[in-house]
Order: sequence, then C-alpha cells, then structure tokens
Amino acid sequence: KFEEAGKLDDTVFVITGDHYSYGMYHDLIWEYDTENIGDFFKIHRVPLIIWSSDMQEGRLLEERTSNFETYPTICNMFGLDFDLTYCNGNDIFDFVENTVIYGAKDSWEDDSFMFYKNSILYRYDSSVDDSYATRKQAELLERINIYQQVLKNDYFKEKHEVSK
Repeated sequence: KFEEAGKLDDTVFVITGDHYSYGMYHDLIWEYDTENIGDFFKIHRVPLIIWSSDMQEGRLLEERTSNFETYPTICNMFGLDFDLTYCNGNDIFDFVENTVIYGAKDSWEDDSFMFYKNSILYRYDSSVDDSYATRKQAELLERINIYQQVLKNDYFKEKHEVSK
C-alpha cells in the first residue's frame, strides 16, 4: 500500500515489541523458543527491526540492548538534534555502555554480571569484584530516579509546546 501510494521511498519502518507476551504461559513460549527453555531472562528478548526501501544490506546485532536504546538510535540515524543526557539508553550502533535494566529496579545485566533481586545471579567476568555490582546498582538507581522525575514533572513540556 505504501508503494501504491508512492510513499515507500519516503518511509522508514521501525518495528519492535516492548516485552514478551505477558498473557502467554512460559511453557507455551518455550514450545516455540526451544533454545532457551527455562531461561526466564531470555524470554525478554524482542526484535527491533528498522527497514527502508533504500537499504543496501541488512545488519544483525546480537548485543544486549533494551527499548531505551530505540529513541537515541533513531535520532542518531536521522541526524536529529537531541540531547543524550536525558535519554535512558544509547545508540545501539555506537555503544558506550551495555547495561539492560529488567523491569524492576533491582534487576539488571551487563558484561560483568546479571544482578537479580539485590544479588549477583550470574558472573560473566571473574576479574570484576563484587564491589563493582554494588556501585553499579547505586548508579542505576540514581539514573532511574532522574528519568522518573523527568517524566513526573514533564520536564520537556515547555521546550516542545507549539506556539499558536
């Protein structure tokens, strides 16, 4: 329909999900995702697809990301003027940090640890000591609180109001 309307060349499709199917029992999910049976964290994996008619070739990224990365990625792809200071995420093509926060404030994962319910669930890098996890947890809590205040107080309202 986009092609018929002559709009396909001026359109970029961004397709993603913000979470797995909450209404579906885990056993049913694992009937389809047989590689990750029993892994409650991997069911959080959802695709992010960005497509346009003039793309030369595709690129598959398998790095750990979250939906927070969608906005800065799209802004950077289109060269939009935006301030990363107020983003809870990074451009997935130019990663500085690779941390994903899982729903609750006390569950996150990076290249060193999977931290779950205030304790280390998995250790990926044995050279990093436990004090790193404690510092990282405090940093993430502070960052989350800042972003919650930005939303609560509608920080960007005046900047984006349309003059009449």
